Amino acid sequence: MIAVNALAGEPAAGYDFLIAIENETLGRAGRWLASASWWRAPDLVVVGDAIALGYPFGAVLARNDRGEEFARNSGAIFRADDEAVDPGTLARVKAAITTVENEGLLQHGRELADYLFSRLLAVQKTCPEIEGVEANGLSYRLAIAPPLSAAQVRRGMCERGVLVGVDDAGRLAIEPPLPLRIAEADVITGALRGAILQLPLISASACCASCENTTE
Repeated sequence: MIAVNALAGEPAAGYDFLIAIENETLGRAGRWLASASWWRAPDLVVVGDAIALGYPFGAVLARNDRGEEFARNSGAIFRADDEAVDPGTLARVKAAITTVENEGLLQHGRELADYLFSRLLAVQKTCPEIEGVEANGLSYRLAIAPPLSAAQVRRGMCERGVLVGVDDAGRLAIEPPLPLRIAEADVITGALRGAILQLPLISASACCASCENTTE
């Protein structure tokens, strides 16, 4: 059995039971579930509070041929009409799904992801400090060549009003929100280019708590 964050993409073969954790990827790949594009469908999909607008929530989706087995062994299955389910939380989940569907945000996400990826590749062509750009829907990972570090670029982008992160592998993590407008994508790439070309840092003081004491 293997459990993976769908943000990392489909795992290699060699497992008999696959669990995909989709809380960070809901809608961000241009479809509700990023794992929907995998060659092998997960046996179980786990989602959390993202679909409930940050309120406590959790759900497990079972593949059709695993549903009865999972229900038989879990002993903790609640239907939507059970007293254990908070009606307010279900209302938030329904509202979030309705909004995404009615406003065409999945289609928008696909178009935005393609556009931003192309713009990031354009920045890479003029900034050799970017060793590689990987995309998974609206989640991007940029490998930064030493001596420059992702932490330094992150701070430079923060100073320019764009909040990004650094993942466990030391790559710059860019994860814009699904409703981002196309024009706002150019703000992200502009901040990235500016952070690289104007290093060392333009401010001697930290611009936010996450940047404090960043010297890498």
